[in-house]
Amino acid sequence: MIKQNISAYIKRQPQLFILAGFIIIFSAAIPSFFSVGNFMNILKQNSSLSIVSCGLALVVIGGNLDLSVGSLLSLTLGVSLSMTMHNSFFAIAVPLLMALGVGVINGYIVSKFKVSSIIVTLGSLSAIAGFVQFYRKGNIIMGLPGLFYSRITDAKLLGIPSYVIIFIVLAVLYQVILTRTSYGRKLLYLGVNREAAVVAGINVKLITLISFVICSFSVGIASVLQGARLLQGSTNTGAGLEFDALTAILIGGISLKGGKGSIGSAVIGVFLLAVIINALTLLNVPFEWRNIAKGILILIAIIADVLERKRYDQ
Repeated sequence: MIKQNISAYIKRQPQLFILAGFIIIFSAAIPSFFSVGNFMNILKQNSSLSIVSCGLALVVIGGNLDLSVGSLLSLTLGVSLSMTMHNSFFAIAVPLLMALGVGVINGYIVSKFKVSSIIVTLGSLSAIAGFVQFYRKGNIIMGLPGLFYSRITDAKLLGIPSYVIIFIVLAVLYQVILTRTSYGRKLLYLGVNREAAVVAGINVKLITLISFVICSFSVGIASVLQGARLLQGSTNTGAGLEFDALTAILIGGISLKGGKGSIGSAVIGVFLLAVIINALTLLNVPFEWRNIAKGILILIAIIADVLERKRYDQ
């Protein structure tokens, strides 16, 4: 039974073969690529992106988008670092509460007034980014390693940093929520056909609101972990995070139209993107060309999604 489930999952995730193919190619072409140190480096550098992508995946599966995740991470990271100078507990609690608040606002406006999530979260992105500029005045904020921060940074399990463990736990939890709960099934149904979901008696407003809250909460967790790891942040720290997360989600096989995908898809997408960018970095490819590679990847993913949708409709 377990073997059949694994086999079925692999068939639904051709991106796994693509990821394996890239790892084989890069390992042969770049001597320093295939090493424990490099793979641990990939995990460390992409733990925050992975957490944000898992949260954003729920929003996208429900047929919406949240473009405010980058500016929200910048805001909550700055607040978290500032709080370390006063109280380590508040350095964790306050950013999480702020993130939850933004999620509630975004989700409420989208669900209550039936406004496009793109427009709503673009507004949030702009407002939060403006507040970050005002709050920080362009300065880099440094944090002080307190009790909680030290535990997050230093704790390891089998040599794996605690923030990587937290990402894995959250990914498994979100996957269980999506596939094993009434909420998850309703979210998938909502993504497939909103009108049918309303007719079926699903509380569309509540399901949508929860997805935005989980997404923003994920950003709050990512900001605390990133602050604990780096102990500094600038106004540009979260810049482009929304596009990196969206790129990872799309190349992982989650449809922009909603109703399709899993948290596993998001995780695969993150590491497919991370492996490619890591290889380009090891090859000393300029930053600008790495961004071009991201753009090409997202275009390919969108085209593949459109073609698959057309084939499915036929």
